[in-house]
Amino acid sequence: MSWWRTFLALAFTFLYLSCKGDSVRPVARSGILDLQNYDWSAGPLFLSGEWGFHWQEWVDPQSGQKSEHFLKVPGPWNDFSATGKSVGGAGFATYRLRVDLPPNAPALALRIGHFDSAYRLYIGSALRDVAGHPEKTAEQSRAGRRPTVIRDLPTDSPLLITIQVSNYQHRNGGFPRALILGPQKAVERIQATRIFSDLFLFGAIVTIGLYHLGHFGFRQRDAAPLFFGVFCLLTALRSELSGERVLVDYFDLHNYFDALYRLEYLSFFWSVPVFLAYTRAVFPSRFFPRLALVALTALTALASIIIAFTPSIIYTHINNPFQMVTILTGLYILIGVGLDAFRKQRPGSRLFLGGFLILFIAVINEILYSRYVVAGGYFVAGGVFVFILAQALLLSRLYSLAFLRAEDLSVRLANSEKIYRHLVEDSGDIICSLDRDGRILTVNRALRSILGYEPGRTAGKFLFDLAYEARHSNVRMARELFQKRIRRALPEEPAQEFPLDFRTAQGDSCELTVRLQGVGLQNGVAIFARLSLRPDDVLSPYCLEDRRHYQIPTNFTLAELLGHSLTADLKVRLSADEYSMVRYALREILINAIEHGNLGITFAEKTAATATGTLLQLIEERLKIPSLAGRKIEVRMNLRKDQLEFVIADEGEGFAHAEILMRARRRDASNLAHGRGMMLVLGAFDEIAYNEKGNEVRLVKKLDQEFYSAVDAG
Repeated sequence: MSWWRTFLALAFTFLYLSCKGDSVRPVARSGILDLQNYDWSAGPLFLSGEWGFHWQEWVDPQSGQKSEHFLKVPGPWNDFSATGKSVGGAGFATYRLRVDLPPNAPALALRIGHFDSAYRLYIGSALRDVAGHPEKTAEQSRAGRRPTVIRDLPTDSPLLITIQVSNYQHRNGGFPRALILGPQKAVERIQATRIFSDLFLFGAIVTIGLYHLGHFGFRQRDAAPLFFGVFCLLTALRSELSGERVLVDYFDLHNYFDALYRLEYLSFFWSVPVFLAYTRAVFPSRFFPRLALVALTALTALASIIIAFTPSIIYTHINNPFQMVTILTGLYILIGVGLDAFRKQRPGSRLFLGGFLILFIAVINEILYSRYVVAGGYFVAGGVFVFILAQALLLSRLYSLAFLRAEDLSVRLANSEKIYRHLVEDSGDIICSLDRDGRILTVNRALRSILGYEPGRTAGKFLFDLAYEARHSNVRMARELFQKRIRRALPEEPAQEFPLDFRTAQGDSCELTVRLQGVGLQNGVAIFARLSLRPDDVLSPYCLEDRRHYQIPTNFTLAELLGHSLTADLKVRLSADEYSMVRYALREILINAIEHGNLGITFAEKTAATATGTLLQLIEERLKIPSLAGRKIEVRMNLRKDQLEFVIADEGEGFAHAEILMRARRRDASNLAHGRGMMLVLGAFDEIAYNEKGNEVRLVKKLDQEFYSAVDAG
């Protein structure tokens, strides 16, 4: 037998013993209970059976008036009919019972549980107890509830019990529960046991409820502790109001019977949707849709409005239909959790199911008890306590599994860290994490070996601040493009890869390929950047001729990658300054082909946009025009022994290239915000020739023949 079945068996045993209650032995017949041969060592007994009943009469206890009608106790008088018609719940009446005691009976006591209305109780001719204000009219009558024990009952003659009851508050009138008669110590023990049980369960359930509410306060992402905490407090409140009412007595709240009675109903009604919400939070599945909870909550809210704004004689009638709603909800939860337990095998589902089954049985018992179907008492608080024990076992099991999982994860984490250090710290590439503004958060030690910087001294700096600023480069444009790429580095977007020149600690230029990737974390988004050196082509010096032909869309990143790819192998053929000039000049030509050619941005438009810092916005607006965004750029390269040739053509309308070239040769663009690219081209290439339209340019760079002689000699 598995551990959860063992727990279930023990819980059923506990519930059986709790529900067993007091034995019902002799019963009253025609208003007389014969106990002359009763053995009091068998314990107290219920004064149940047929009591004398006087409808719409308050019989004087001293009168010898005989009863013409007899009514079963416990039970309501609603169906009593003296004239052929049921009297209903409202009204007043007198109950009478004669108890024949044996000679030398022990000192006896009478326990009164509670009435839902008002009463006066007489022993013989003496008034011994009063609850509320029993009167003959609804205006004067006021209900009361005070569980108590009447001691020192007379035993030298038949015991005459007279109870005058008035009810204008509850749907049922009369005796809700039977009185208990027995030896005084035994009856007092019953009361003490129930007081202790009520206080223990109240304190335990309230403590557990506050614990879960505190747990929710520290971790509000999980709603299950909130719902369970509220459910515990509602259950504790109802157990106090429907049980021995120790706190009501202690704080003398009997004058607030109406408010407390409404609270008793509200605590029962709201505990149903709250528990369903708790179940949904613990076992999220399609079997428990949100619509079911919303519908139950709406129904409870409607019932709560009725309870809050109608007299008790009205709102107590909705108790019966809501009890059916409670049973249906319990069956719904039982089926849903049962399917989850035996199909999905979710950890803890069977233990939850066992604890809930005990609670559900206790709820059904209470419903049947309130309808006089079974004898016993209110055991929902005990059922909740058993359910709490099941949750405690579940938590201990989950904590144990979590601890084992944590141990396993700690080992995996240690191994993962070793792997991470090997992959990141020992990587030949620079790997760094950035914030959303592009500041460096962490960086590996490859930064020292590639660029010569100490990793710890770059934390908090912008990554672009390490970029190389050549005298002929457009740093502002490059920075704006970099920031744009940082903003687009999102987890749902593909990685961005582009070339960028970085400045070494010695002030030299170092071309690196940058790869940006956004990564979603639990507390936000991080950006990871990988900076890689482009490997040198060892066969490049031996290349005698190279021809390439590309056609790319209107895209800055592709234009940058193409420019770097076409010039990467020129390092061995050109001096450092010539190499830098050719690279940046080719880049300017490609950018002009995009901006002024395919996108049709005029010189004046670019001047205004550059002055206001809206150039990128202007470019993005033009890229949204399908007829412009669909244009291509065609690039040809021809590398021979004696010269390097580039031919770049766009699909734009062309421009007045003769005037621009003439101005560039006179250095008339040196004081402009832009337009210096043509000056850079003139300085980098030996020949520049545009076609007549101005949308195609041929660039030629003469190469030193001594390079190939040195290669051949090598």
